[in-house]
Amino acid sequence: MASSNQRGSSTAQKNFSRLANTQEFKVSRISAEGAGFAGGGAGRLGRTGPIAGGPYSMSSDETFSATGAYDKVLLLSLITLGSAVVSYALKLPIGIAFLTAIGALVCYFVTNFKPTIASTTAPLYGLLQGVTLGVLSYWAAMNGIGAVAMALMGTLGIYFGVLALYRTGWVRVTQTFTKVTFVIVMGTMFAAFGYMLLSWFGFPVLSGANSNVGTFMIFGVLYLVAGIMTLFTDFAYIDQAAASKQFNRHAEWYAALSVIISLVMIFLGLLRIFGAFGGGGGSRR
Repeated sequence: MASSNQRGSSTAQKNFSRLANTQEFKVSRISAEGAGFAGGGAGRLGRTGPIAGGPYSMSSDETFSATGAYDKVLLLSLITLGSAVVSYALKLPIGIAFLTAIGALVCYFVTNFKPTIASTTAPLYGLLQGVTLGVLSYWAAMNGIGAVAMALMGTLGIYFGVLALYRTGWVRVTQTFTKVTFVIVMGTMFAAFGYMLLSWFGFPVLSGANSNVGTFMIFGVLYLVAGIMTLFTDFAYIDQAAASKQFNRHAEWYAALSVIISLVMIFLGLLRIFGAFGGGGGSRR
């Protein structure tokens, strides 16, 4: 089941290839000096080159593992949730969400260009994105959109549901699946960017008394579908990296970040959908 998912996932292949081209993520021989990864952390990892048989061996604690990646997903989730709760309680202005969202986006792009710093940028992303979600959630509550708790519970339910469907093989991440995922993600990005530009220049995108509700629904569904589909490919990516035995445990941060980004998309999608259905749409401007 897992091997079929791994072979079929072009998105996972793309992320896997990025790891494969990152020398610092590759399993290395154990040097006599015990030099650590990038000067710290994994003290048992040397920088003398990949293992190719011989007397050298690598323990399971030093190689990428699915368990390690999911442990880091849990840690990043707690960081994100914690910062969201604090920012919600502090009642920060909506402008803060704009700044922290930009900061989180910068962390994402920097990590893609330099995956080896994911152990730093991934927690920072979680912290900044958590503030963004907390501020948006407070704004939603103040505007009569009582959907934050439902969106949070829905995100948790979708995470475990997607994981169950993937692990049991009921949903297979095939080549067609990932092509459709790519199209949906790119379409969502361009639609959001286009809507933002049109709104800035004063062009009406949707008209009528329920235009705001319609906008919430459209982007909510797009975010939700894109988040769910990328979550499937994230799971395939983790399986593939773990099965290859080529990468050290520092690459787990990079994998965990991908999962967190998908969960954020799912939460934002649910927040919009629930808000449009029963969150006091008449209170919104």
